[in-house]
Amino acid sequence: MTQSQKTARTQTRTQMDERTSVILDGVLQVIRNSKSGEWVGTMTQLRRQVSRLVGQSIVPRSPAAMRTTVNRILSRIRNAGVSVKFGRTTDSMRTRYVKFTAR
Repeated sequence: MTQSQKTARTQTRTQMDERTSVILDGVLQVIRNSKSGEWVGTMTQLRRQVSRLVGQSIVPRSPAAMRTTVNRILSRIRNAGVSVKFGRTTDSMRTRYVKFTAR
Protein backbone atom coordinates (compact mmCIF):
# COMPACT_ATOMS: atom_id res chain seq x y z
CA MET A 1 0.00 0.00 0.00
CA THR A 2 1.39 3.36 -0.99
CA GLN A 3 1.62 6.34 1.32
CA SER A 4 -1.15 8.18 -0.54
CA GLN A 5 -3.45 5.15 -0.16
CA LYS A 6 -2.71 5.04 3.58
CA THR A 7 -3.43 8.76 3.88
CA ALA A 8 -6.71 8.41 1.98
CA ARG A 9 -7.73 5.47 4.16
CA THR A 10 -6.95 7.43 7.35
CA GLN A 11 -8.96 10.42 6.11
CA THR A 12 -11.92 8.16 5.28
CA ARG A 13 -11.81 6.62 8.76
CA THR A 14 -11.66 10.05 10.38
CA GLN A 15 -14.67 11.22 8.37
CA MET A 16 -16.59 8.06 9.35
CA ASP A 17 -15.70 8.58 13.02
CA GLU A 18 -16.91 12.19 12.88
CA ARG A 19 -20.13 11.13 11.16
CA THR A 20 -20.86 8.35 13.66
CA SER A 21 -20.16 10.71 16.57
CA VAL A 22 -22.67 13.21 15.23
CA ILE A 23 -25.24 10.46 14.70
CA LEU A 24 -24.58 9.14 18.22
CA ASP A 25 -25.28 12.62 19.60
CA GLY A 26 -28.46 12.79 17.51
CA VAL A 27 -29.71 9.40 18.73
CA LEU A 28 -29.02 10.33 22.35
CA GLN A 29 -30.87 13.63 21.84
CA VAL A 30 -33.88 11.78 20.42
CA ILE A 31 -33.98 9.59 23.52
CA ARG A 32 -33.56 12.58 25.88
CA ASN A 33 -36.34 14.46 24.07
CA SER A 34 -38.82 11.65 24.65
CA LYS A 35 -40.84 12.30 27.78
CA SER A 36 -40.77 8.72 29.07
CA GLY A 37 -37.05 8.14 28.50
CA GLU A 38 -38.00 5.52 25.93
CA TRP A 39 -38.17 5.71 22.16
CA VAL A 40 -39.62 3.01 19.89
CA GLY A 41 -39.77 3.22 16.12
CA THR A 42 -38.46 2.05 12.78
CA MET A 43 -35.09 3.01 11.33
CA THR A 44 -36.93 5.33 8.93
CA GLN A 45 -38.53 7.17 11.85
CA LEU A 46 -35.20 7.33 13.70
CA ARG A 47 -33.47 8.62 10.57
CA ARG A 48 -36.06 11.40 10.19
CA GLN A 49 -35.77 12.53 13.79
CA VAL A 50 -31.98 12.44 13.83
CA SER A 51 -31.79 14.33 10.52
CA ARG A 52 -33.96 17.10 11.98
CA LEU A 53 -31.53 17.45 14.86
CA VAL A 54 -28.15 17.12 13.14
CA GLY A 55 -28.82 17.89 9.48
CA GLN A 56 -29.76 15.96 6.37
CA SER A 57 -26.30 15.66 4.84
CA ILE A 58 -24.79 13.64 7.69
CA VAL A 59 -27.54 11.08 8.25
CA PRO A 60 -27.52 7.90 6.12
CA ARG A 61 -30.07 7.98 3.33
CA SER A 62 -31.63 4.54 3.73
CA PRO A 63 -32.99 2.59 6.69
CA ALA A 64 -30.45 -0.19 6.03
CA ALA A 65 -27.56 2.27 6.16
CA MET A 66 -29.01 3.78 9.34
CA ARG A 67 -29.15 0.31 10.92
CA THR A 68 -25.51 -0.30 9.95
CA THR A 69 -24.52 3.00 11.54
CA VAL A 70 -26.51 2.23 14.70
CA ASN A 71 -24.81 -1.18 14.87
CA ARG A 72 -21.44 0.56 14.62
CA ILE A 73 -22.21 2.85 17.57
CA LEU A 74 -24.19 0.32 19.61
CA SER A 75 -21.58 -0.11 22.34
CA ARG A 76 -21.23 3.65 22.68
CA ILE A 77 -25.01 4.02 23.01
CA ARG A 78 -25.05 1.36 25.72
CA ASN A 79 -22.08 3.00 27.49
CA ALA A 80 -24.16 6.20 27.61
CA GLY A 81 -26.71 4.34 29.77
CA VAL A 82 -29.22 3.40 27.11
CA SER A 83 -30.49 -0.13 26.55
CA VAL A 84 -31.20 -1.10 22.97
CA LYS A 85 -33.53 -3.78 21.67
CA PHE A 86 -34.19 -4.72 18.07
CA GLY A 87 -37.31 -6.66 17.17
CA ARG A 88 -40.27 -7.21 14.92
CA THR A 89 -43.93 -6.51 15.45
CA THR A 90 -46.28 -9.46 15.80
CA ASP A 91 -48.77 -8.34 13.17
CA SER A 92 -48.80 -9.69 9.61
CA MET A 93 -46.41 -6.94 8.42
CA ARG A 94 -43.64 -8.02 10.84
CA THR A 95 -42.22 -4.47 10.84
CA ARG A 96 -38.70 -4.15 12.23
CA TYR A 97 -38.27 -1.74 15.12
CA VAL A 98 -35.68 -0.49 17.56
CA LYS A 99 -36.38 0.38 21.17
CA PHE A 100 -34.11 2.68 23.15
CA THR A 101 -34.62 2.93 26.92
CA ALA A 102 -32.65 5.26 29.19
CA ARG A 103 -31.51 3.37 32.30
